[in-house]
Amino acid sequence: MLYLRIGQRFLNLLPAATEEQPNPQPMLATTGNLNVIIAPLPDLRPFSGDTVDWLIQVARLIFELCGMSSLYTFTTGIVKSWLEWKMVQEQWRMVQDGEQLRSTIYKFHPDSNAPITFMRLSLRHMRSITTSMLAGRGNTFHKALLQRLQQCIISPIRLLQLLIASHLIPRRLGDSDVQSVINRFTDVSTPVDRYNPIIRAPLYLSLDVWVDTYQLGFWNCGPVSHP
Repeated sequence: MLYLRIGQRFLNLLPAATEEQPNPQPMLATTGNLNVIIAPLPDLRPFSGDTVDWLIQVARLIFELCGMSSLYTFTTGIVKSWLEWKMVQEQWRMVQDGEQLRSTIYKFHPDSNAPITFMRLSLRHMRSITTSMLAGRGNTFHKALLQRLQQCIISPIRLLQLLIASHLIPRRLGDSDVQSVINRFTDVSTPVDRYNPIIRAPLYLSLDVWVDTYQLGFWNCGPVSHP
């Protein structure tokens, strides 16, 4: 398993808003670790490739840090032990760009020790990037949908140059999590992967950007899905 974690002493916790305190001030946690990724390494390969560079980028996106940061991994002991032990600086080292991605524990550390507050689901300002090994499936997905449905499901736009085959469930979740979403919200009994026609729809390019940055979503209201 691969673990990406952060020490909770770096996290600001936001208490629930109340009538008396509609905008509560964050409180700083002090102990323990928060694991934000726990996954078998083979499941990450389609997204991550072979190096830690992808993981470093993901960590910085998740924690929305303004400033410098680093990933660390342990140099002595085994994963099972460090799941329980606190990080000992002398037994951990900084991870360098280009290193091979391994099944181990990676710990995120803000170099300034500045506290971090989780604010949004995502702060990405770019589209998902399809790895080269999946590009063929992505192109097939796009062409098949737009040959069958040639109008945006929201706007009246029909120009194929302005349409994209949008994934209504983000493909970066992977096949297993896509299947979990389908199981949770539908009664579809057949297996569904991230390129299944059931989770795609033609959208105007500008609308798809909103979907990709979590500013637009869909709710199943029966035979027609509305934004």
